[in-house]
Amino acid sequence: MHVENICKQLILHHDCRIDLFVRALTTEEWIIKDKNELLWDWKLHIIRCWRPKPFFNTFERLFSLFSMLFAFLKYNKKEKYTLIHAHTYLPLLVGKVGAMITKIPLLVTVHGSQIMDMRKKNLAYYVQKVLLTKIKYGLEICVWKNFLDYPNVNTVVNIGNWVNIDDFGWEHHKHHDHIKKLLFVGRLEWAKWVDVMIDAMDYIINTIGIKDMLLDVVGYWYDEKKYKDQVLDKKLDAYILFDGKKVWKEVIEYYQHADLMIVPSRAEWFGIIILEAMASWIPVIATKSGGPEDIIQDWVNWYLVEKDNPMDLANKMLEFVEGKIGNIQGIINNGYETIQERYTWEIIGKQIYHQYISLVSKKK
Repeated sequence: MHVENICKQLILHHDCRIDLFVRALTTEEWIIKDKNELLWDWKLHIIRCWRPKPFFNTFERLFSLFSMLFAFLKYNKKEKYTLIHAHTYLPLLVGKVGAMITKIPLLVTVHGSQIMDMRKKNLAYYVQKVLLTKIKYGLEICVWKNFLDYPNVNTVVNIGNWVNIDDFGWEHHKHHDHIKKLLFVGRLEWAKWVDVMIDAMDYIINTIGIKDMLLDVVGYWYDEKKYKDQVLDKKLDAYILFDGKKVWKEVIEYYQHADLMIVPSRAEWFGIIILEAMASWIPVIATKSGGPEDIIQDWVNWYLVEKDNPMDLANKMLEFVEGKIGNIQGIINNGYETIQERYTWEIIGKQIYHQYISLVSKKK
């Protein structure tokens, strides 16, 4: 979605033509995506490289890089590209080698590294550290400003993510006056702090005894079974529902009916679901995990809680469920205004285009 909307803004508002080099893929539904596409009056050319295989295949991912590099060099002979824009992680290598061969300016976008943030010293940590901070590029864009604190050989500019308000242009539905509907959207893994969110629900429901609430968990990943077992062990299966993987239109329906968004991450580079919730007129509780601190201001557009502290999270959730939050509508309005003022596609698209112009002018 990030790359798609960048392309759309650059084409519609800044008269760019873009060739987008991606892997050919076989989706989880076994749909084969291996054909090139021309979109938006032929100004976006999607070029699919290598052979269609499932995304999570290390061998195929590595070999697709060679295919992508050769495809780029082939198309550049005809197109004479002005600029290369690569997105983490491995495509940075394609962009770097391509820029070295062609002398074309290279800009890279760093979408995040939870492994670096949590200082997990394994092979992936050192690979990502080299890719993101040790290799020289023309310019780096990071979506989280704390990345600016890392020692880095590059010039780094912070430009956040964004949300398309038009996707959320509907009336918020309320069909559950006596039940507070809470929502979590994300990967079911350790970094997203799902286990501590379940502990917070356990405290509210089984210790305090407040039961008029329901938590929808939308997403899937490696730790799904572990979290389901945790819910069963605490006898919370009537209050926490695992709804699995959903397509975008289905996720929007969850936003339509939610009363509160929970973003309990241990490490979050940005947290675009916070923007989506605010655009849906939903209040948000999020941890102080990096990205949310750029977006949320306590009591202005909602709550920030401490990481790895289930009691802090539970107490904030409890205040909401018990209706003890003053000026709740004002907080919701502030959240929506935050989106309009700082996080629309148009605003961020202009900032990225400005960096394009600056980098190309510097090269000339």
